[in-house]
Amino acid sequence: MKKISIAILITCFNRSEITLECLKNLFSQQAIENITLDVFLVDDNSPDKTGKNVKLAFPQVNVIEGTGSLYWCNGTRLAWEHAKKYDPDFFMLLNDDTNLNNDCLKEILKIALDKNYKKPSIIVGVCQDPVTLKYSYGGKKRQGFHPLGFTNIIPNGEVQSCDSFNGNIVLIPRKIFLKIGMLRKFKHSMGDIDYGLRAVNAGFNILCTPNFVGQCKVNRVVQINKETSLLDKMLILKKQLPILDFFRILWYHSSFLALILWPIPYIKIVLGIYKK
Repeated sequence: MKKISIAILITCFNRSEITLECLKNLFSQQAIENITLDVFLVDDNSPDKTGKNVKLAFPQVNVIEGTGSLYWCNGTRLAWEHAKKYDPDFFMLLNDDTNLNNDCLKEILKIALDKNYKKPSIIVGVCQDPVTLKYSYGGKKRQGFHPLGFTNIIPNGEVQSCDSFNGNIVLIPRKIFLKIGMLRKFKHSMGDIDYGLRAVNAGFNILCTPNFVGQCKVNRVVQINKETSLLDKMLILKKQLPILDFFRILWYHSSFLALILWPIPYIKIVLGIYKK
C-alpha cells in the first residue's frame, strides 16, 4: 500500500508550554500504517523562544521563523508555502492550543479515505471544551440570509456535512488545494471560514467527524454593552471585526450586499448593543 503523507500546518506565538503540549499529543497518535507526518511550524517571533523550545523537544519539526506580525492566517500561509514544496497527499490545519485525542488522525483518515465518497472532501475534526465538554470548534452550517450566519454542527455519531469550519483540526486533500489554493491573506481570523465557503462554492464537500476528536478551550469574546470601555471596543475591532478583513470576506461571499451588511456591527458597537 502506498504511503500517505500529511503536512501539518501550525502557527504559534509566545505560549511555548501550550504549543509543546499540542505537539506531544500529535506525536502520540495511535499508530497508523503507511502514514508519514511532516510538521511545519511557524514561530511568529515569540519572545519566549517557542520555536527553539520546539526544536529541542521535537527535532523532526520544521520550524520556520516569522516576522512577528503574521498572526494565525498569514502564519499558516507561510507554513503552507514551505509544505507545498513536498507535494503531500494532505495538508492539515492544526491550532497550537488544540490537543488531539489519541485516535484523532485515525478517525479523520477513516472518513478521508472512504471510497464511498465519490470526490475529495475536507474533513473537520470537531473539538470540545475540556471543562464543559461541550462543542467549542469545528464545522459550521449556513443559517439565514447572512453570508456569515452559521450554526454549529454538534457531533451525533454520524458523519455530517457542513458549509465551513474553524481551522482547529482540518484535513485538506491535495486535489482540493490544487483547485482553490491556500488561505487568502486575512490578518488573523476569517481565513478559515472563507476557505470553507470557497471549497463549497468550488463543488467540494466538507464533512465533520461523527464524534469529538480533540479538545480546545473556547476563546471568550468581549461582549459590548453601554458600559464597555473604549479600550475593549478597540479590542473587538482588532481581534473580532478588523474593518478591512470583515468587508473583504463579506464582499467575496455576498458581492454588493456587503455594502449594506458591513456597517451594521460597527453601528451596534457604537450604540453598545453588539454581541458576537
